[in-house]
Amino acid sequence: MRKCQMPLACAVVLLLAGGPRTSQGETPELFRKEAFTRATFAEAVNYFAGMGEDRALKELNRVASARGNYSGRITWVCRVLFDPKGKEPLREPAFGWDEDRPNGMSMRDWPRYPVVVSGSSCFVFNQSYTIFGYPEPLHDYVDYCRQAGVFRKTLLPVPTREQSIKDENALQKTWAWKYLKWFDKEGPYPEMLGTIKEQAEGIK
Repeated sequence: MRKCQMPLACAVVLLLAGGPRTSQGETPELFRKEAFTRATFAEAVNYFAGMGEDRALKELNRVASARGNYSGRITWVCRVLFDPKGKEPLREPAFGWDEDRPNGMSMRDWPRYPVVVSGSSCFVFNQSYTIFGYPEPLHDYVDYCRQAGVFRKTLLPVPTREQSIKDENALQKTWAWKYLKWFDKEGPYPEMLGTIKEQAEGIK
């Protein structure tokens, strides 16, 4: 059993040498830098959405194949890039146990977890899993989303810092947020909230 930051290279899912590349010779910033914001996340989703499905699938698999430190983030993008064909949300990638996930976080209320959508902002709620055995290869998860999902035809709004902070504050006032049962009775772990806030406050 081991704890793995899924944005980092993990087990057999990252196969080829060299960093992730795009057809323009540069990968979205989400896959190049450790720190990211809700703006760089939206820009990464829009990069793929703007290509159309066929080209995007090739590019998703190219990024998934690269030995980049943050190639695992491709699953975050897929959680927003694809909508379910039916009423049930697309499943999460099978990476392991999410030990930081609070009780009461159902797929009905949080259908894109670990990505959470609030207003015009998307932010990543959790970035690590405890691995048991072998995590699902990134290619397999991309293929699952292709088969079970519908490719996004519209671009995401790229939030400003001010708007993203408003969206976060609005989320924390919803009944779905208040219903969560945290391991710490006082509320979310401070470092968890800090990570979420950084995704807004880092927007320039």
